[in-house]
Amino acid sequence: MKQIFTAITFVFMSYLSYCQSNVDTIFLDSKKEEVKKKKGIYYRVLTKVNDSLYNFQDYWIEGVLDLTGNFSSINPNVRQGKFTSYHKNGTVETTTYYKNNNAIGLSHLYNDTGQLEFEYISHIDSLDNADAYNNAFEDFHKHVLKYIDYPERAARTGKQGIVFLSFYINDFGQFERLTIYKSVDHDLDNEAIRVVKSFNKWPIPIYKGNRTWIRCSFPVVFQL
Repeated sequence: MKQIFTAITFVFMSYLSYCQSNVDTIFLDSKKEEVKKKKGIYYRVLTKVNDSLYNFQDYWIEGVLDLTGNFSSINPNVRQGKFTSYHKNGTVETTTYYKNNNAIGLSHLYNDTGQLEFEYISHIDSLDNADAYNNAFEDFHKHVLKYIDYPERAARTGKQGIVFLSFYINDFGQFERLTIYKSVDHDLDNEAIRVVKSFNKWPIPIYKGNRTWIRCSFPVVFQL
């Protein structure tokens, strides 16, 4: 009996050791890049399921769930399968499916009461009119470079950097819901918002013959 108990204990401890060796916690900044603990805005619990599957949960530093999903590899991270982001009250905010790091099909955006607000595309090449959208994005980039106006106070104080924004183009080709997800400086942020909003030549996004929304991300570079 003692031998059986010893064997069970050994198996359990081996399993526990295996689980611990396959679970890692890392700390992340606002761009979800790894940083030291004291600089972390988020932390990630990463579990290695096998050599081609890693499950993760991202939490705000205070312990509130932010994002869940899977990677098929890490360093670099390759997104695979369903990704779910959460409002701070715990309800689902978005769901997106990935294949080899590319968003596929329609994503879904929910409000903080759990109601679906709209569906959208995250990857331009998924659109029926992808060529028109790629051309529009080239025009948009040229527009930003031409009409950006370096804020005088920021130039005088030597402020520079990259403002990262995201926004949606709705099913009427209209600009919506701009968000800054990496800020640099108040004046630079405001100028980035102004110049991005000033472009209004977006095609209506079409997916499988139907109007839809598309989510876009864009860096606005300020360099002296």
